[in-house]
Amino acid sequence: MEMTITPSATGLLVAGVSFTFFAIVINIQPHGWLKWYELSHSGQGVQATITQLQPENHQTCFFRYTVDAHEYEGSDQGCHSEIGRAVAITYLPADPTFATIASPNKQLAFLLLAPALLSGLAGVFSTWRAKAHLRRASGK
Repeated sequence: MEMTITPSATGLLVAGVSFTFFAIVINIQPHGWLKWYELSHSGQGVQATITQLQPENHQTCFFRYTVDAHEYEGSDQGCHSEIGRAVAITYLPADPTFATIASPNKQLAFLLLAPALLSGLAGVFSTWRAKAHLRRASGK
């Protein structure tokens, strides 16, 4: 008995494998989905001072901030500020070294939705390719 996989099942399999790959890559980083979720729900705001800019590196800026009399340094991309300017950041009280200028909610949404969208596109493309292969194989 020959068992074949349908084009739709191929697409679902590819989408699942792609999403699993993205989930692993994102979550082996020091600040994966769970940390961003924590930051979005229990983050605290504080003022920071921009200390350095690297506009050629995705608009990266470095900043310095103080939490409970301890000074920390952080960096973030997408910063459009000037050296010496005060900016609002959000830090994680359980880990004050984790801080961002960006909206933690938007960053979390991006980290969840981008892999889902890319995985969905990979699944659709795989389904289309599998259907095209079946058409060629059947001579239609």
